[in-house]
Amino acid sequence: FRKHLADELRNFPEEHSAATQSYAVVTATLARTMLAYLNANDLTIPNGFRTECPEYELLTVLNRIIHFRTLGQDAISYDFPGEPDLITVYSDKSLPHEDHMYIRLTDYRNVMNRLAADDLFVAPYLLKRAITEMHHLMAKPINKEIVSGPREVAELRRLNTGLILNSWDMVLNLQRAAKVEVHPSPIICYEGLYRRQGGRIYEGYRTTQELVDGYGKAWIWEAFNPSLYEIAGCATYCMPLHEIERKENGTIRGLDIPFNALIDLFKDVHNQVTSG
Repeated sequence: FRKHLADELRNFPEEHSAATQSYAVVTATLARTMLAYLNANDLTIPNGFRTECPEYELLTVLNRIIHFRTLGQDAISYDFPGEPDLITVYSDKSLPHEDHMYIRLTDYRNVMNRLAADDLFVAPYLLKRAITEMHHLMAKPINKEIVSGPREVAELRRLNTGLILNSWDMVLNLQRAAKVEVHPSPIICYEGLYRRQGGRIYEGYRTTQELVDGYGKAWIWEAFNPSLYEIAGCATYCMPLHEIERKENGTIRGLDIPFNALIDLFKDVHNQVTSG
């Protein structure tokens, strides 16, 4: 979604034109999907007509654009001197005049560009959502007698898979850009948990730094959702991965990282990007 948004923004008109409505609707649809995924409910965009007024909630602006009745220059925005990128947005003919929104295309493109390309802007929301949903899944009781219970857990597992993988990629991007450090915190990696025999500790990766350094070179994520295992007598959700190189018998070593190790990593990076 971020790449698609970035592609659309490259051709977004700098001033109001015949193409403005088309690009605005597409970018607003992409951005609204991203805000829902990130649970980013506090973003705003400046009032383009009166700077002393409160800023608009970004989600409200996106909804008005997607369902617009007017998206362009009306009598007010057209006649406003020196503001060729000021446009009027509203989506319901019954809305009173004071509910019409006036935004500058420059401000709109700026916030869209940050969503598309600014990792430091997106990372806090993504990492916080991942941490929250991992805790949510870990706390979810599995009651096989209730039809909706297993279904909700399955949906949470799928959601967590995407959030964890996207957050992992975000951490690596920020590290490679020298925006954050991955501290060598101790982790425990397990082998053989899928056999339901408690598994055994794998010594190949003992710190988060070793795990990060080996990604794509020695191991990759497995194409399965997180699974619940019993480790040391406790029910523990783990994220599956496997090593790239085959063992002597020709098989691939399957491994599992407990959620707590990933939560600690994401929390550390989240603290770094929000404290600076």
